[in-house]
Amino acid sequence: MLNNSETRSTSGLAEQRPVDEHANLVTHGLGFLLSLVASVVLMMLVIQNFQASIVIACGVYCASLVGLYAASMLSHLFYDPAWRRFFRTLDQSCIYLLIAGSFTPFSVVFLWHDWWPALLVVMWVLALFGVLLVLRMRDLTPMAKVTYGILGWLPIIALKSLYENVPFEPFAWILVGGLFYSTGSVFLRYDKQVRYFHALWHTFVIAGSTAHYIAILLVVL
Repeated sequence: MLNNSETRSTSGLAEQRPVDEHANLVTHGLGFLLSLVASVVLMMLVIQNFQASIVIACGVYCASLVGLYAASMLSHLFYDPAWRRFFRTLDQSCIYLLIAGSFTPFSVVFLWHDWWPALLVVMWVLALFGVLLVLRMRDLTPMAKVTYGILGWLPIIALKSLYENVPFEPFAWILVGGLFYSTGSVFLRYDKQVRYFHALWHTFVIAGSTAHYIAILLVVL
């Protein structure tokens, strides 16, 4: 039995069907397939050439990447309110995990000195706190749109150190990815008012995660 907040949230999703939901499903279905292939390629590279800590860091990143796209794809696949609510909650939770997961390889490779490992710990603590909020409140969308941005740009604290330690090309791709995510959030903000804005948000998410994947790939090649 859905409570009032769940009913409102689920009905908001249902308003986008069928044409909008087809676009949403296709965009993140494509993202899921690409993330799966990309993760296999990345893990094959790091397993053959790098130490265990980097393999684990990249494994965490790949798991968070594939998990996000799988959850989002499934949230647009089912029309049953209970299933949609379940996968929607999982989708919102996985966004926090991907933000921390994307930072993890860069932290382990380039910021594993001085006090910088503490930043990675803070990122994961905040990400897990975000997951708990989503699971507890069940309708976190307005707050989540703000907290995603705050957590996503938290690594800017380490901008100077990253600039000094990360080669220019992957560093540039890190910034490009952040800009894609931030620009896409505008479409997310108004996705209930304008048709296809949610699919456009998906497109910017794919672009952002592609940019960060390229950055990680350039580091391990």
